Amino acid sequence: MSDNTLSTTPLALWLQTRFSELYESVPPPEEADFKALFYSTFADNAWIYLNHEKMNEDKYLARFNSYNFAIKHAEVDWKELVDASASGSGSTNKVSRDLGSKRPSPFTDPPIQGGIVSGFFVVHRYMKFRIRASAAERLSYNTFSAKIEVKPNASPASDGSRLRITELMITTVDKAAPIHFPGIHRTS
Repeated sequence: MSDNTLSTTPLALWLQTRFSELYESVPPPEEADFKALFYSTFADNAWIYLNHEKMNEDKYLARFNSYNFAIKHAEVDWKELVDASASGSGSTNKVSRDLGSKRPSPFTDPPIQGGIVSGFFVVHRYMKFRIRASAAERLSYNTFSAKIEVKPNASPASDGSRLRITELMITTVDKAAPIHFPGIHRTS
């Protein structure tokens, strides 16, 4: 996986952390905890397009719940992650200091401003049932572009940030992982 291009800017790391937490929290320990994580990731009235279909946060949350049906474990494999604001195109990654903040965090000390992050990741979902002595697996290929902004009126997330995704365009393709059958030995 050394061929992967992963941005290490604070904004890209924030998005990577949030998406990994959302996709890997399967099954969620408490539905309320999962919803709190989801709503602290997305802004109110965020523009969300999944496979070119516009949907609101509640419909997108329902999609997450349907993805998690009969799942035992999930892992996110990040392939590409680019912070467009750090490369000079789009808005700049300006740094400002909030003197009222007491909790040090890579996302709040100093606070980062928003920008655009895009990339590609694969979610490996391992089912509760087995096929040929191993867990059945589903692969979800995701390419996305997300606009992230600081929302001063939003309540702080668990990391202390007020960053929220305001626009998300994501294309998702789900496939079953290939089943590897052991070779049949020929006897003469």
